[in-house]
Amino acid sequence: MGARGHHSGKLSAVAVCDTLVKQTLEFVWRSLLPWRDDPERPFAEAEEELNAQFHNFLQSRAMHEFPMVLFQHEQRQTGGRRVDLSAKPTKSVLIHGCLHSCYDPFLVMEGKRLPAPAKSREREYVTGETKASGGIQRFKLGLHGRDHRVAVLLGYVQTGTPGEWLQTVNAWIQALAREQPDAWGADETLNESGADASGVCLKSTSVHPRESSCASPEIRLEHFWVGMKTTERGKE
Repeated sequence: MGARGHHSGKLSAVAVCDTLVKQTLEFVWRSLLPWRDDPERPFAEAEEELNAQFHNFLQSRAMHEFPMVLFQHEQRQTGGRRVDLSAKPTKSVLIHGCLHSCYDPFLVMEGKRLPAPAKSREREYVTGETKASGGIQRFKLGLHGRDHRVAVLLGYVQTGTPGEWLQTVNAWIQALAREQPDAWGADETLNESGADASGVCLKSTSVHPRESSCASPEIRLEHFWVGMKTTERGKE
């Protein structure tokens, strides 16, 4: 990315979510804990399996509770990349001035494990160390969500608590702002926006400048994190 200009940390009025986007975000958020606790869900730790499971749960639930939206697993993005999940309308709808049909996602989602599976990829929720593999990073570069003003980062918390990870992720972003001031700013940290009563799930929001070829100069990321069960049933 080029040099950072002044960044207010706020989106313009044109980027405010339309009703269907808001409803979908709420549906995804409310589905996290029921999915985690679904007695029929096989135990899984790998990111790919968790993304596929959550997609299947969302789509199955949406058929009965949220029929205006269908969910897809793995949606093609820029340069042949794929984002983990997407949401599309079952009937054509105008969102942010663009017509979306059942072929065009209006929301994309990426899933990441916390912690990353290898020490060398420790900060991968935020950035890749040697390539553009970071969750937030890919949205900043327009590799994911180029055509969207709002996107979701799912966090599968496998050690520690969501609250602890919020502090860790924000510390990484603050460090990047010192290390790479042309690419990152301290105002890109996550702001907690809600949690479930048990503390198992936590949501936060962040705003990031991105490449000029994207749909908007900034993207808002909704971070939905869930504390995962770390052992197979019967072995807890």
